Amino acid sequence: HITRTLPTNEKGLFEVEGARLEALTREVAFLVDRKGQQALLREGDRVFLGRLSTIDLDKNEARFVLNKGGIVERFELKVDFAGVRQ
Repeated sequence: HITRTLPTNEKGLFEVEGARLEALTREVAFLVDRKGQQALLREGDRVFLGRLSTIDLDKNEARFVLNKGGIVERFELKVDFAGVRQ
């Protein structure tokens, strides 16, 4: 069943779309959203419209499964090393 409109984020869950993945450990993904809010997420933690499904340290990415009104999407964020000073 596909809905025409998405629910609002009434619970204030972290929104991964538009967010940056700042860092990873084997157990935690550190993210910053568009508004500058920070989140530490573990596999299985809820986010707006879904969950963090996998932390892949080898690929430097966090994978999410989002349910957008009946349309299930996989969404990935990678650590951006280009913006990191060395």
